[in-house]
Amino acid sequence: MPYLGDYIGHLLSEVTNARVQADLESVRIAEIYASHPLLRNMPVPHFRLPKVDLDVPVAISDMKSAEDPEATGRVLTNIRESFPRVLAIQAKKAQIEMKDDEKIRIEKELDRRILALKKEPVILKADLFSAAERVEAAKRLSITTITDDFISAAAKILEPRLKKEAGGAERLQKLKTDLKKAAFMEFSKFLHENTRLDVSMTSSELKEIGRESDPGSIMVKIHLSISEEAFEWSVVDSEGEVRELLVPE
Repeated sequence: MPYLGDYIGHLLSEVTNARVQADLESVRIAEIYASHPLLRNMPVPHFRLPKVDLDVPVAISDMKSAEDPEATGRVLTNIRESFPRVLAIQAKKAQIEMKDDEKIRIEKELDRRILALKKEPVILKADLFSAAERVEAAKRLSITTITDDFISAAAKILEPRLKKEAGGAERLQKLKTDLKKAAFMEFSKFLHENTRLDVSMTSSELKEIGRESDPGSIMVKIHLSISEEAFEWSVVDSEGEVRELLVPE
Protein backbone atom coordinates (compact mmCIF):
# COMPACT_ATOMS: atom_id res chain seq x y z
CA MET A 1 0.00 0.00 0.00
CA PRO A 2 1.56 3.34 -1.04
CA TYR A 3 2.25 6.30 1.21
CA LEU A 4 0.31 9.50 0.58
CA GLY A 5 3.50 11.47 -0.14
CA ASP A 6 4.67 8.90 -2.69
CA TYR A 7 1.26 8.92 -4.39
CA ILE A 8 1.20 12.71 -4.73
CA GLY A 9 4.80 12.63 -5.96
CA HIS A 10 3.86 10.19 -8.73
CA LEU A 11 0.95 12.44 -9.75
CA LEU A 12 3.34 15.38 -10.09
CA SER A 13 5.73 13.20 -12.07
CA GLU A 14 2.93 12.20 -14.47
CA VAL A 15 2.01 15.86 -15.04
CA THR A 16 5.67 16.56 -15.85
CA ASN A 17 5.68 13.66 -18.31
CA ALA A 18 2.60 15.16 -19.98
CA ARG A 19 4.57 18.36 -20.61
CA VAL A 20 7.45 16.31 -22.03
CA GLN A 21 5.10 14.53 -24.44
CA ALA A 22 3.63 17.87 -25.52
CA ASP A 23 7.11 19.24 -26.26
CA LEU A 24 8.06 16.13 -28.25
CA GLU A 25 4.90 16.54 -30.31
CA SER A 26 5.78 20.21 -30.87
CA VAL A 27 9.18 19.14 -32.22
CA ARG A 28 7.54 16.65 -34.61
CA ILE A 29 5.09 19.30 -35.83
CA ALA A 30 7.93 21.82 -36.21
CA GLU A 31 9.74 19.43 -38.54
CA ILE A 32 6.60 19.15 -40.68
CA TYR A 33 6.20 22.94 -40.77
CA ALA A 34 9.85 23.40 -41.73
CA SER A 35 9.52 21.08 -44.72
CA HIS A 36 6.26 22.61 -46.01
CA PRO A 37 6.50 25.66 -48.31
CA LEU A 38 3.46 27.38 -46.79
CA LEU A 39 3.48 26.14 -43.20
CA ARG A 40 7.12 27.15 -42.72
CA ASN A 41 5.95 30.79 -42.57
CA MET A 42 3.45 30.11 -39.78
CA PRO A 43 4.10 29.82 -36.03
CA VAL A 44 4.50 26.27 -34.73
CA PRO A 45 1.76 25.27 -32.23
CA HIS A 46 3.21 24.86 -28.76
CA PHE A 47 0.98 23.92 -25.86
CA ARG A 48 1.83 24.52 -22.24
CA LEU A 49 0.41 23.54 -18.86
CA PRO A 50 0.32 26.83 -16.93
CA LYS A 51 -1.97 25.35 -14.28
CA VAL A 52 -3.44 21.93 -13.61
CA ASP A 53 -6.15 21.35 -10.97
CA LEU A 54 -6.65 17.82 -9.65
CA ASP A 55 -9.27 16.56 -7.20
CA VAL A 56 -7.97 13.25 -5.91
CA PRO A 57 -10.08 11.06 -3.60
CA VAL A 58 -8.09 8.80 -1.27
CA ALA A 59 -8.74 6.76 1.85
CA ILE A 60 -6.23 7.00 4.69
CA SER A 61 -6.04 3.38 5.81
CA ASP A 62 -3.18 3.38 8.28
CA MET A 63 -0.55 5.54 9.91
CA LYS A 64 3.01 4.25 10.15
CA SER A 65 5.19 5.89 12.76
CA ALA A 66 8.94 5.50 12.90
CA GLU A 67 8.84 6.22 16.62
CA ASP A 68 8.22 3.51 19.20
CA PRO A 69 6.69 4.43 22.60
CA GLU A 70 10.11 4.59 24.26
CA ALA A 71 11.52 6.94 21.60
CA THR A 72 8.42 9.14 21.80
CA GLY A 73 8.85 9.34 25.55
CA ARG A 74 12.46 10.49 25.14
CA VAL A 75 11.37 13.21 22.72
CA LEU A 76 8.75 14.45 25.20
CA THR A 77 11.34 14.41 28.01
CA ASN A 78 13.78 16.45 25.91
CA ILE A 79 11.04 18.96 25.13
CA ARG A 80 10.14 19.25 28.79
CA GLU A 81 13.75 19.81 29.86
CA SER A 82 14.56 22.37 27.17
CA PHE A 83 11.49 24.59 27.46
CA PRO A 84 12.43 26.34 30.77
CA ARG A 85 15.82 27.28 29.31
CA VAL A 86 14.27 28.72 26.14
CA LEU A 87 11.65 30.51 28.25
CA ALA A 88 14.32 32.12 30.44
CA ILE A 89 16.24 33.40 27.41
CA GLN A 90 13.18 34.88 25.73
CA ALA A 91 11.85 36.35 28.99
CA LYS A 92 15.12 38.21 29.45
CA LYS A 93 14.90 39.57 25.89
CA ALA A 94 11.35 40.73 26.58
CA GLN A 95 12.54 42.43 29.79
CA ILE A 96 10.47 40.14 32.00
CA GLU A 97 11.99 38.99 35.27
CA MET A 98 10.30 35.82 36.45
CA LYS A 99 9.81 35.41 40.20
CA ASP A 100 10.95 32.24 41.94
CA ASP A 101 7.40 31.19 42.78
CA GLU A 102 6.38 31.68 39.15
CA LYS A 103 9.24 29.48 37.98
CA ILE A 104 8.18 26.75 40.42
CA ARG A 105 4.55 26.91 39.30
CA ILE A 106 5.58 26.77 35.64
CA GLU A 107 7.79 23.74 36.31
CA LYS A 108 4.93 21.92 38.04
CA GLU A 109 2.50 22.75 35.24
CA LEU A 110 4.94 21.51 32.60
CA ASP A 111 5.43 18.27 34.54
CA ARG A 112 1.68 17.76 34.70
CA ARG A 113 1.16 18.33 31.00
CA ILE A 114 4.10 16.25 29.79
CA LEU A 115 3.02 13.36 32.04
CA ALA A 116 -0.44 13.45 30.47
CA LEU A 117 1.13 13.27 27.00
CA LYS A 118 3.32 10.31 27.96
CA LYS A 119 0.22 8.45 29.14
CA GLU A 120 -1.49 8.99 25.79
CA PRO A 121 -3.14 5.59 25.10
CA VAL A 122 -2.30 5.72 21.39
CA ILE A 123 1.42 5.87 22.23
CA LEU A 124 1.27 2.89 24.53
CA LYS A 125 -0.99 0.66 22.41
CA ALA A 126 -1.10 2.09 18.90
CA ASP A 127 -2.28 -1.15 17.29
CA LEU A 128 -5.55 -1.03 19.24
CA PHE A 129 -6.65 2.25 17.65
CA SER A 130 -8.01 3.09 14.22
CA ALA A 131 -6.23 5.32 11.73
CA ALA A 132 -8.66 8.16 12.53
CA GLU A 133 -7.89 7.96 16.25
CA ARG A 134 -4.16 7.88 15.58
CA VAL A 135 -4.40 10.94 13.34
CA GLU A 136 -6.15 12.85 16.14
CA ALA A 137 -3.50 11.70 18.62
CA ALA A 138 -0.76 12.84 16.24
CA LYS A 139 -2.28 16.33 16.30
CA ARG A 140 -2.17 16.38 20.11
CA LEU A 141 1.43 15.18 20.06
CA SER A 142 2.63 17.50 17.31
CA ILE A 143 5.43 19.97 18.01
CA THR A 144 3.14 22.89 17.16
CA THR A 145 0.44 21.79 19.62
CA ILE A 146 2.90 21.11 22.42
CA THR A 147 4.64 24.45 21.86
CA ASP A 148 1.36 26.36 22.00
CA ASP A 149 0.30 24.40 25.08
CA PHE A 150 3.52 25.13 27.00
CA ILE A 151 3.48 28.82 26.07
CA SER A 152 -0.15 29.10 27.15
CA ALA A 153 0.69 27.51 30.50
CA ALA A 154 3.61 29.87 31.15
CA ALA A 155 1.70 32.97 30.01
CA LYS A 156 -1.25 32.12 32.24
CA ILE A 157 1.03 32.12 35.28
CA LEU A 158 2.89 35.32 34.36
CA GLU A 159 -0.12 37.33 33.17
CA PRO A 160 -1.72 38.35 36.53
CA ARG A 161 1.44 40.13 37.69
CA LEU A 162 2.42 41.63 34.35
CA LYS A 163 -1.04 43.12 33.77
CA LYS A 164 -0.48 45.31 36.82
CA GLU A 165 2.86 46.62 35.55
CA ALA A 166 3.31 49.46 33.07
CA GLY A 167 3.84 47.97 29.62
CA GLY A 168 3.48 44.48 31.05
CA ALA A 169 0.85 43.36 28.56
CA GLU A 170 3.01 44.42 25.62
CA ARG A 171 6.06 42.65 27.04
CA LEU A 172 4.04 39.49 27.61
CA GLN A 173 2.78 39.55 24.03
CA LYS A 174 6.35 39.96 22.76
CA LEU A 175 7.41 37.03 24.92
CA LYS A 176 4.67 34.80 23.53
CA THR A 177 5.50 35.70 19.92
CA ASP A 178 9.26 35.28 20.24
CA LEU A 179 8.97 32.23 22.48
CA LYS A 180 6.85 30.39 19.93
CA LYS A 181 9.51 30.81 17.23
CA ALA A 182 12.41 29.94 19.53
CA ALA A 183 10.69 26.95 21.16
CA PHE A 184 9.58 25.51 17.84
CA MET A 185 13.13 25.69 16.48
CA GLU A 186 14.49 24.10 19.66
CA PHE A 187 11.91 21.30 19.72
CA SER A 188 12.39 20.53 16.03
CA LYS A 189 15.86 19.22 16.83
CA PHE A 190 14.27 16.30 18.67
CA LEU A 191 12.19 15.15 15.72
CA HIS A 192 13.09 12.08 13.76
CA GLU A 193 11.45 10.51 10.73
CA ASN A 194 7.95 11.80 10.10
CA THR A 195 4.83 9.72 10.44
CA ARG A 196 3.73 8.25 7.10
CA LEU A 197 0.14 7.74 5.94
CA ASP A 198 -0.89 4.62 4.04
CA VAL A 199 -3.58 5.35 1.46
CA SER A 200 -5.96 3.44 -0.79
CA MET A 201 -6.63 5.23 -4.07
CA THR A 202 -7.80 2.79 -6.75
CA SER A 203 -11.46 2.86 -7.77
CA SER A 204 -12.09 -0.69 -6.56
CA GLU A 205 -10.52 0.00 -3.16
CA LEU A 206 -12.48 3.22 -2.66
CA LYS A 207 -15.75 1.56 -3.67
CA GLU A 208 -15.10 -1.30 -1.26
CA ILE A 209 -14.33 1.06 1.61
CA GLY A 210 -17.43 3.13 0.80
CA ARG A 211 -19.68 0.07 0.86
CA GLU A 212 -18.28 -1.23 4.12
CA SER A 213 -18.12 2.20 5.81
CA ASP A 214 -14.86 1.07 7.37
CA PRO A 215 -14.42 3.08 10.63
CA GLY A 216 -10.68 2.48 10.45
CA SER A 217 -10.28 4.48 7.25
CA ILE A 218 -10.66 8.20 6.59
CA MET A 219 -12.05 9.26 3.21
CA VAL A 220 -10.60 12.57 2.03
CA LYS A 221 -10.46 14.56 -1.19
CA ILE A 222 -7.17 16.28 -1.96
CA HIS A 223 -7.25 19.35 -4.20
CA LEU A 224 -3.95 19.96 -6.00
CA SER A 225 -3.21 23.13 -7.96
CA ILE A 226 -0.05 22.49 -9.97
CA SER A 227 1.66 25.47 -11.60
CA GLU A 228 4.26 25.05 -14.32
CA GLU A 229 7.73 26.52 -13.99
CA ALA A 230 10.03 25.48 -16.81
CA PHE A 231 13.83 25.51 -17.07
CA GLU A 232 16.02 25.92 -20.13
CA TRP A 233 19.63 25.28 -20.98
CA SER A 234 21.69 28.43 -21.25
CA VAL A 235 25.18 28.40 -22.77
CA VAL A 236 27.48 30.97 -21.21
CA ASP A 237 30.78 31.86 -22.86
CA SER A 238 32.97 33.52 -20.25
CA GLU A 239 36.56 34.29 -21.25
CA GLY A 240 36.62 31.46 -23.75
CA GLU A 241 35.08 28.95 -21.34
CA VAL A 242 31.72 27.50 -22.37
CA ARG A 243 29.38 26.46 -19.56
CA GLU A 244 25.90 25.00 -19.75
CA LEU A 245 23.49 26.16 -17.06
CA LEU A 246 19.94 25.13 -16.23
CA VAL A 247 18.10 28.38 -15.49
CA PRO A 248 14.42 29.41 -15.19
CA GLU A 249 13.07 30.43 -18.59
